[in-house]
Amino acid sequence: MFRKRLWLSLTKVSEFPHIPHPLQARSLKTTQWKKYDESDVKNHVANIFLCSQKEANDLVDFARSEFENDRCGRIEILRSLRKKGLNIKHVWTCKSVLKLPNDTVQQRLAFCSEATLNNTSPPMVISVLRLKDEDFNVVRRLVYTNSAKVRDFSELFECSKVETCQYFIKHPFLLRSRITTLKAKCDLLVENGIPKEEILKDLWVLTYTKKRLEERLDDINQMNFDPKKPWMLRCLPEVLLRAFQNKQENEAALDPYPNRVTYLTNRLGISEDKVKTFAQKHPPVMRVQVSKMNEIIDYLMSEGYPAEKIVQTPRILCHSLVTIQVRMEKLKQRNYVPQTLSTLCKSKRSFEEFIRKVELYNETVDD
Repeated sequence: MFRKRLWLSLTKVSEFPHIPHPLQARSLKTTQWKKYDESDVKNHVANIFLCSQKEANDLVDFARSEFENDRCGRIEILRSLRKKGLNIKHVWTCKSVLKLPNDTVQQRLAFCSEATLNNTSPPMVISVLRLKDEDFNVVRRLVYTNSAKVRDFSELFECSKVETCQYFIKHPFLLRSRITTLKAKCDLLVENGIPKEEILKDLWVLTYTKKRLEERLDDINQMNFDPKKPWMLRCLPEVLLRAFQNKQENEAALDPYPNRVTYLTNRLGISEDKVKTFAQKHPPVMRVQVSKMNEIIDYLMSEGYPAEKIVQTPRILCHSLVTIQVRMEKLKQRNYVPQTLSTLCKSKRSFEEFIRKVELYNETVDD
């Protein structure tokens, strides 16, 4: 009888539902929460970079399968890139890193910090991330070993070993170039009036053969370019010809003045000190073609604007004459005469908004 009652009691206990331990229940909830949620991931990416939802969506869509398989790893990569100062636009230029293993990306980021003494910039980080595995391994070996290649290149361009490693990262072709070949090309450029500082700003010019450089230097010397720039050796022939034509037009427009400062001094009737202040206020104005500058000044003065107004808004000389004329005509049609030339320098959107305000004001006055 006792055995029968014991058996019945055990049967009833086995019928009760299983209640998991609190820690076990928590692990179940965690497992459910970790299930991939695409919208949640996209929102997370947008929060990391404080970017628009569309930019975050595009980035996640590019590496959708990688996010599905290893969401945590992809998020860690993006957070690491953000700590290095990269924004969403920077990441998009090296988006292929999202398809690399997290350990590989972290290794490259760590190397970047060591190679540049913790003074990294987004362009440098991007250059490291975009290196091919073979080039990356070569650069890392050169950095961590006292390589003769690094020493010779540092001596050639008179820069530190850290700067040399940065040049290798940005220009991988240097890793496969002989120092004797590079030296011969550099000597040729320096002899023809291109300083090493300019060469370092555009090292891609060293990818061309010495014969090609000699041929292009002959053309540049015949055109009397001064100063000479590396881009002149790399550009298409028609681009160089157009630059030469612009040079001739500038010289004709400057005549009889020797330079832009003297030209503006006489053209606007102001002192050289004011011209220098004028240039400091908006430096690009001193790179505008003199012929274009002359046409804009003639037009503005014909519209009744004195030289003082032009001096107050130097950036007006950097705009297209056609744009200035079109905007001035739109304002005239609405019976509005701008008191300052800054109105004509607005962005396209800002100018359109300004036009709507003028139209709204005119409607109010008419009523």
